[in-house]
Amino acid sequence: EEWLASLPEGELLVDTWEQPIPRPQDNDKQKAHYSGKKGNHTFKNQLISLPKGRDIVDVVIGEKGPRSDSKLFEETQTELPEALKFIGDKAYVGRRNTTTPLKKPIPMKPIDLIDHPEGGRFREVFRSPQTIVTPGGDTRSALTHIYFALNPGEVSRFHRVSSDEVWNLYQGTGLHLYTWDGTVKPPTCVTLSAESNCYCHVIPAGMWQAAEPIAETVLVGCSVAPGFDFADFELIEADSDLANLVQSIDPALSKFARSNP
Repeated sequence: EEWLASLPEGELLVDTWEQPIPRPQDNDKQKAHYSGKKGNHTFKNQLISLPKGRDIVDVVIGEKGPRSDSKLFEETQTELPEALKFIGDKAYVGRRNTTTPLKKPIPMKPIDLIDHPEGGRFREVFRSPQTIVTPGGDTRSALTHIYFALNPGEVSRFHRVSSDEVWNLYQGTGLHLYTWDGTVKPPTCVTLSAESNCYCHVIPAGMWQAAEPIAETVLVGCSVAPGFDFADFELIEADSDLANLVQSIDPALSKFARSNP
């Protein structure tokens, strides 16, 4: 007990594994040790160790195979100091003082992305077959959606469309999304990221918008309704009065009003 009380701070590692055994001759023993998980007869063993496996804290050997990992661990915890914290796989979800690390997600890899005039790359993945007539009398798809990616150092230049647009963060640390009304007022910035607990943002129709990744490559989805059409797309040109106005408001924002390198 003194040794357990002197354990260093940090989370202990817990894991359980099944050890195949010869099929028992006795029917009752067969039922007791049959593991549907492995499809054979097993013993169940449990190991608790210091972080990085530096030393063994507790070992349970020879439990019956069908016994749940969670139940076995629950009983072990009653014999250990309550303050101890543990790391285990999904079998231990819900157990006291136990966390389950999230596996690194498989990165999305959309293919056939092409260059976008505003910067970055995109691919249209949905265009609604339903159509509507805009207040200006133009016929547009009801909704469109694209994948859009920016690499570090790239920006989405200031542009605007004649429909509302929803940005959705899919992958990457996140991005800074700027909205500007085209006046002397500075653009506003919204950060889409897990850290800010913000994953989507709506750009109202007709507002200037720009974006840049926070760090590594970022993948987002952009939904436009009524649907996107390049006839409704306007980009601030590098030598325009609007580009000069952006420069005068904040020189750091001038990168959003000139061509990507």
